[in-house]
Amino acid sequence: MPLIVPPELTGVVGTHFNSFRDHPRLEALLRQRIPPEHSGIALEALRRREEMNAVKRAQLYSELSDYFREQVPFPEEITATMSDEQYLRNCIDTLYRITK
Repeated sequence: MPLIVPPELTGVVGTHFNSFRDHPRLEALLRQRIPPEHSGIALEALRRREEMNAVKRAQLYSELSDYFREQVPFPEEITATMSDEQYLRNCIDTLYRITK
């Protein structure tokens, strides 16, 4: 069976602490419910951040974060003030981080 190498996330997930890590059950649900194609779209959107017009980027990030929020709602106390971009970064970190 071939070894699956996770994508390089440097510069994508940022340096902020991922508050989703305090909710391992919800992170596990996110990993179960998000198909690889959808996580790949969000990852590419974050990677191509600088190539996008700011208005279009904000719209895309809003749509993507709404989708992820519908799949697994994290507690409002940690997401209420979180930007759509940071929400996506947290999701990508959760989806691609190697867990033990």
